[in-house]
Amino acid sequence: MTPVQWAIAFIDMFSTGLMQPVLSLLLLGRGATLSTLPLLICTYSMTVFLFEFPSGVFADMKGRKAAFVTATALNAASMPLLMLRRDFLTTMVAMVLLGLGKAFSSGSYDALVIDDCIMRRGKGWARKAASQLAVCQSLGISIGALFGGLLPETKGFTAHLAVRTVLLLSVLVLSALAVKERPSGGKKHTRLKGHLMGCGSLIMEKPVMIYAFMGVFATGGLILTTEVYWQPSYKLLSDAGGLRLLGLISFLGFGAAALGNMLAHKLSIKDGSLATGFFLSRAAVGALAVLLALQRSPAGFIAAYGMVYMLLGSSEILEKGLMNGLVPSDRRASMLSLLSLVMQAGGFLASGLAGLVVTRIGIGGVWAACGAFLVCICAAPAMIRPLASARAGNQTRARL
Repeated sequence: MTPVQWAIAFIDMFSTGLMQPVLSLLLLGRGATLSTLPLLICTYSMTVFLFEFPSGVFADMKGRKAAFVTATALNAASMPLLMLRRDFLTTMVAMVLLGLGKAFSSGSYDALVIDDCIMRRGKGWARKAASQLAVCQSLGISIGALFGGLLPETKGFTAHLAVRTVLLLSVLVLSALAVKERPSGGKKHTRLKGHLMGCGSLIMEKPVMIYAFMGVFATGGLILTTEVYWQPSYKLLSDAGGLRLLGLISFLGFGAAALGNMLAHKLSIKDGSLATGFFLSRAAVGALAVLLALQRSPAGFIAAYGMVYMLLGSSEILEKGLMNGLVPSDRRASMLSLLSLVMQAGGFLASGLAGLVVTRIGIGGVWAACGAFLVCICAAPAMIRPLASARAGNQTRARL
């Protein structure tokens, strides 16, 4: 990655992390109530869900730079709405703009950076570029979350919005003026129907990709239920003094994921072992989620929570390396957006089911069920692939 690419990725994710510690409180100060707050979050999530894959197709067919600049402009446009108006309808419009920005940014910048690295340094850099980008983004969002928690509240978190506006405008200028899109970066004269059929054929021709999508689907359910329920779960285990650590624990999650990114980035994993490593690491995440569900002390909870996110960070590097190695350049943004869409679908389904059963089986039961499901989904292909390779090798030796 070039210094400009690093700067754009870091600043963009720093601005995202900046809002994480105060987002709910910010919305409550802008027309939302405890009853309508979930509606605003749902509006954002549904906007991302509906436009995730179409925005990826747009990036592949019209250009990744155009998609990312559009995403940054949409995010920046939402900030004045939140700063200048405090009614519910305006806040909902701002959440729609943020959802569109998230959808258009998903996959577009990743594909742009990865293709640029491949053009400059060769195909072997696809996995290295993806892991470098993941490390940079994890560092950005974790440090941004820490800074957002330390930034003082001023008139309903206006300072947070002002800082993010400046950061987004900086990203917009850098992206528009300093980022160059390579000719092969997605601007091909391909009809929409042919592009979509090509994406479908790509998935069906590679069984490992189907298994990977299943693993990502199960991971989405585990991540969402963990994010939704970790605070009330920790509150049940801790006293009033321990609740002061909520902000630090939130930073710990982002920081642990960044550490996992860096550890996996340092490991030299051969391309042929990426699939097995990905499935085994995600199965281990599921096992750690079960361990998290069994914790009965604040210290044990914090340790297990950190381990879950550290291993999620490591497996993310393997996931990106695996997918970028399987996907051709002209469909990269579409497939990365589809991957994100599948993860969100898993999260939506898990959140709905959790809402129905959490009062019966408890938060620990929800985590244990999601963790066990992830173990089952990912352990099977991790074992099947080596067995299939061994059988193929035995058959080859028998013929010889």
